[in-house]
Amino acid sequence: GATTIQFAEAAGLSVITTASTHNHELVKSLGASAVFDYKSPTIVEDVASALANTDFIGVYDAISEPASFEMVRAVLDRLKADVKTICVSPYDKPTERFAPIFSKAPYDTCFYPIIFSKCN
Repeated sequence: GATTIQFAEAAGLSVITTASTHNHELVKSLGASAVFDYKSPTIVEDVASALANTDFIGVYDAISEPASFEMVRAVLDRLKADVKTICVSPYDKPTERFAPIFSKAPYDTCFYPIIFSKCN
């Protein structure tokens, strides 16, 4: 997650991510433009609002556990977004809109899903 944030930011993408509250400043220092508490009861609404009216291009889920999969799926459904999602664990319940692509690359587990949009 940490490396992905830096690569995405260096490539000119705007990064919106989730993390525990004690990691928010760290994630921002790595280049995230917005960080949300993944434990918040309004996480889906918060992330969807941040992405509204952006050129949203994809998701990288560095955690790839049921809770992160469900949050990403709910955000994509709310936005009616058809973007690629890359994950680090296989997902066995794909839908038409949410069918994560399993990456076998090494990963770190500091942060939850990272969501990319083009910078304005």
